[in-house]
Amino acid sequence: SNLLQQIKFRRPEAEVVLMGIFPRRDLEAKVKDMNKVLKRVAREAGVRFEDPGQELLKGRQIDESLFVDGLHPNEAGYECIASYYR
Repeated sequence: SNLLQQIKFRRPEAEVVLMGIFPRRDLEAKVKDMNKVLKRVAREAGVRFEDPGQELLKGRQIDESLFVDGLHPNEAGYECIASYYR
């Protein structure tokens, strides 16, 4: 993308990380498909892709105990996201 080209031109030392979209209730499969596209875009652009939202799933559905409302993670949800990076 043009934005990534500009970042690489202006700050060649910068590490760009493309983050996956967090899952949400009733859209888990759609978000998974979108994240596949984002992962491909990141690979083609030569940037790192991270998908910590996978920590919020129980099987193919969100783990409801990790969300306030099916969209926003609660404190336990953010702890799971943080554990992705440990």
